[in-house]
Amino acid sequence: MSNPASSSSPSRAWGRSPRLSLNAIGKYLDANAVQRLRILRSQKFPDDYRVVYYEPAAQAIKALLVNGEEDRAAWLAERQQSVVESLLDAPGADRAVRARMVKARSNAKAIESALSAYKNGLFDGLEFEPIGRNAPKVQVSGMAVSIRPDLKVRATDPRKKKPLGILKLYISATPLSATAADAIASYLRVHARDAGLVEPELLGHDGGLLFDPRGGQLVRSPRAWKSRAREIGAICTEAAAVWPGLQPA
Repeated sequence: MSNPASSSSPSRAWGRSPRLSLNAIGKYLDANAVQRLRILRSQKFPDDYRVVYYEPAAQAIKALLVNGEEDRAAWLAERQQSVVESLLDAPGADRAVRARMVKARSNAKAIESALSAYKNGLFDGLEFEPIGRNAPKVQVSGMAVSIRPDLKVRATDPRKKKPLGILKLYISATPLSATAADAIASYLRVHARDAGLVEPELLGHDGGLLFDPRGGQLVRSPRAWKSRAREIGAICTEAAAVWPGLQPA
């Protein structure tokens, strides 16, 4: 279905070649026709700041899952909130200041939600370790798809014969539907196999995991992961056909 491409950092060139992030595909699955065009334009003509918008939250959540650093996660959330408070007193709160406030508040909420899910046992029975950020893109139906999984996962239950998988964070103010989340988790399962990220004999059908901290849900690839993952190919075929004609809004 897909073949790993050579590793490279994300291009931010104006009007870049056909590519989609896996998270953008998830949003695309839930979008109407107008929203789909908006998503494709944002991928072809990206704002640089969007690439790292949720980076503070992502780093805090990964440290929480890998090392169980609850106190540090709480401190990082408070630090983001302190940014908001400091900007509230800034003279002449212009658009740029307001944007920084929204970004800090959004990151704080994501960290706090992940910490709450962690304390409530959402990840009980799972262990995590980092994955390098230079995971390859894959070519799918004319589109370069950036997967960027965040963590390797191991189920600690000794009865589970295939305990391994990979997890990706989906951090957004817009939650995914169950259908879209299932499709993304299924494609993560495909990527874990095709990219050789975990030993194939230890990769279970539920080895693709998607964590949405804002929604407080951990989605695992279903038994029908192969058929669900094919939806990603259909989306890429559609996007590749539209891409050449896209112009900046």
